[in-house]
Amino acid sequence: MLENKYPLFKKNEILEKEMLDLLRDNPMEIYNLLYMDFSDGIVNGFNFTIDSERKLLIMEPGILKHNGKIFWEKEITEIPFPEQEDHYVVKYKLNCCSEEKKYYKRSGEIITEAGKSIHEDELELLRFILREGAELRENYEQFEDLVREYNTIQIVDRKYSSRHKSGTLDPRVTKFWGLEALERENLNPEDFIFAAACINNPVEREIISSYINRKKRVETREYTNRELYEELNDILIKMGPRRSIGVKKIYRPEKIVVD
Repeated sequence: MLENKYPLFKKNEILEKEMLDLLRDNPMEIYNLLYMDFSDGIVNGFNFTIDSERKLLIMEPGILKHNGKIFWEKEITEIPFPEQEDHYVVKYKLNCCSEEKKYYKRSGEIITEAGKSIHEDELELLRFILREGAELRENYEQFEDLVREYNTIQIVDRKYSSRHKSGTLDPRVTKFWGLEALERENLNPEDFIFAAACINNPVEREIISSYINRKKRVETREYTNRELYEELNDILIKMGPRRSIGVKKIYRPEKIVVD
């Protein structure tokens, strides 16, 4: 359960130590200034691992933005696997700006729900299709593994906060692409520059779209997260196979025999 509390200094109210502690520990103005130009979405964190033995999704702490407000989760959260086969979305249902007596509160409840719908008061964390007899996994061997039909947690569709109104791809998606692209046979200078950007930082949506449009030689248009992923995967395939690393020959000068 996500819960953030802020003191309300009202007239004739007794000042409590907890209120002062919250004022000390919640530098909200700094967060608001840092991310004032960013869209709603995940700002940082909320990465997942899987505990197969206990059948749990383990969510790391993180920061998100919703309706222009900053929320954060500072604890590790355990989410049980669903029991039935289906297509699931794990998401936050967010409650912004409620007032309770002495506190101003923003809260969020994690929901694992069958289907693909995301409502205005919700933010997607991941999705997966669960099938009986196969283990849910989060390890990917290649870029195309990020979207598999069954039993793989998928983060491609979740909205990562950026200066674009629609956010951008999660930086783990673009970093995976960049690392794999650098191993390809037919990597040109333009590809190298884009791959390096993908490895080092989150990449703005406009840059990803512009790169795709140039490679495909198509007019500028808006892409969904899934479309960005599919186009990047297609470009990766056309770059050819991974470079083979051969054994280097050691060249020695020929001997000259003087009689």
